[in-house]
Amino acid sequence: MRKLYVPVSLVIAMGLVLPAVAQLPRSTVYETVPFDHWAYDAVQTLCDAGIIIGYPDKTFKGDRAMTRYEFCMALSRALTYLEAKMPKEGKPGKDGAPGPAGAAGAAGARGAAGAQGAAGAAGAPGAVGPVGPAGPKPTDEEIRAACAALLDEFKDDLKDIQAQIDDMGTDIDDLDERVSVLEEEMNRPKVTGWIDYRIGLAGDLVKNTEFDQLGAKIGIEGNITDELSGKISVRGTSNWRAVDHNFATQPVRTYDLFAADPAVDDFTVYQNDPLWGQNLWLDEAYVKFSTSWITPAHFTVGRQFINSNGEFGPGLVADNSRKALDGVAMAAPDLWGTNVDLNIFFGGAEWDWGKSAANTAWADPSIITAPEFPMGITNDGYGVARLKYNGGNWHVGGTWLATGVRHEEAWGADIWAKFHLLSDHEIWFEYARLLQDINGNRPGNVAEVDIPGDVNWPGLSNKPSAWMGALDIYRTNNFGLTGFASRCSGLYNMTYNITHPWYEVLQYPGAGGGGADNPSFVQWEQWLRNPLVIPGARVMGGTVDFNVANTPCQARYMKIDGIYPELQAGTVPHWWNIHTNGTTYLPGYFFDGLVSVSATREIVDGLNVQFTYARELGSNGEDSIDLLQAAATVTF
Repeated sequence: MRKLYVPVSLVIAMGLVLPAVAQLPRSTVYETVPFDHWAYDAVQTLCDAGIIIGYPDKTFKGDRAMTRYEFCMALSRALTYLEAKMPKEGKPGKDGAPGPAGAAGAAGARGAAGAQGAAGAAGAPGAVGPVGPAGPKPTDEEIRAACAALLDEFKDDLKDIQAQIDDMGTDIDDLDERVSVLEEEMNRPKVTGWIDYRIGLAGDLVKNTEFDQLGAKIGIEGNITDELSGKISVRGTSNWRAVDHNFATQPVRTYDLFAADPAVDDFTVYQNDPLWGQNLWLDEAYVKFSTSWITPAHFTVGRQFINSNGEFGPGLVADNSRKALDGVAMAAPDLWGTNVDLNIFFGGAEWDWGKSAANTAWADPSIITAPEFPMGITNDGYGVARLKYNGGNWHVGGTWLATGVRHEEAWGADIWAKFHLLSDHEIWFEYARLLQDINGNRPGNVAEVDIPGDVNWPGLSNKPSAWMGALDIYRTNNFGLTGFASRCSGLYNMTYNITHPWYEVLQYPGAGGGGADNPSFVQWEQWLRNPLVIPGARVMGGTVDFNVANTPCQARYMKIDGIYPELQAGTVPHWWNIHTNGTTYLPGYFFDGLVSVSATREIVDGLNVQFTYARELGSNGEDSIDLLQAAATVTF
């Protein structure tokens, strides 16, 4: 509420000067007051404000006393005037800008202490202080007393620790015994091998073309002494005619050493092989040991497969997967501390060649002792060597066949590299050259030499050479694309190399009708289980590896082209051709494409089941042939 001390004092003053009834006009009341009167200005101001109006006769009568009524009238007009003049309170305005900070007030009372903050980083260690003076040494009695007190205080804990130590000693003894048993088992020879059973249809699937084939291998391998290990195994098949040990890739492919007519069906060549007619044979028998006489080296002595781990390259020069050889193999990795590996094998080219030939009922002694067959009835030596330089993610190698079957000589060079572009890639390539064939002939560089019983084809570019290679084009954990190509001269035809790998015959020429009657088809396992290199042909294709419902699958395609188009329609026998009833069948002429799709599934640990469909595409009027096969393989 407003304070009215000013108006009240003014009214009191007016009570002294105002007349009892003030009703004169405001403009004339003060005119009745003398101009020089000390109250003139006050009377004029009150009149102008309408607080006093004078008497009806227009006089002020300032010298007479005011009645209470007149005082109340004057007081009411004064309050009304003041109320009108005083400003009315409006709506709050916007906050003004903050004024400057005032002077700091006096410090308040100290508050309660806050929680302790995190410890700061440790400061740098101070300088090492001087060594203090040595304290008094305890007496022997004090030491004994302190030890006794500690032993008494921790006697229960010490008992527990001792019990734990005793338990640990027992566990260590048990563990040592178990390790000894395991080491003994590791050093003990183990039974190894596999069983492979296949069943299906081959040829014309509509006709009666079913087959089944059982193969098995079982052996024992392990340590004989601390420095000597060994292996012995036997191998067998349910059908001895299914094993192809011919010099060429077909059961009827011609190169019969003892046949007068090269066009004659050459099943007799089988009879020169110790495996002919056998269901079971000694497959491997060797011992292994290491020495450091001149340089660290590993030796294998006995019947063995010399290229099972690529010891002699990809296989164009030396690969005896078709049959183990008896001999001595040496492997010297990092020769004399270098990056060069050396591999050597020397042994027999056949197990019992001479005896087998001499004892056959059909053999003519005048033939096997003739000058053109100087082997007589004695065994034949086989020697091959290889040097390889390792460069980390690449290597280069060279292989020399010093003496193969009878007079065979050859050399080869290969390269392997691993690199990364779109994915991890591997590439390998091998080139090989035949220097001398099985009969001792040295083919020319431009045209074939005149081999007895063959026809010379002048101008035919046929260097006795071969090459093959593969490239991982793209590969991930679930997908892989690999390209493959090979080319092999008709004259490049050696006994133990990749052109004649191990395979079992699932279909014989003439069995199954249609295209199956044509003996120039490629034996199914020859290209389904091995790199395909055919004398007289060029092969190009690839494989795709992929997964379907966690099942590894593979699709493959191979295109076969004969490298002698001028002979494709010929009927003249040639030693690298196929002959039946005097007719020549050239590679790639009647079957020029190979297609297959397979899926492999592990049923239980150690047992795999594989389903395969394959087709050999007929050409030049020949019908295509098919294979539908289920296989089960157990390894142990």
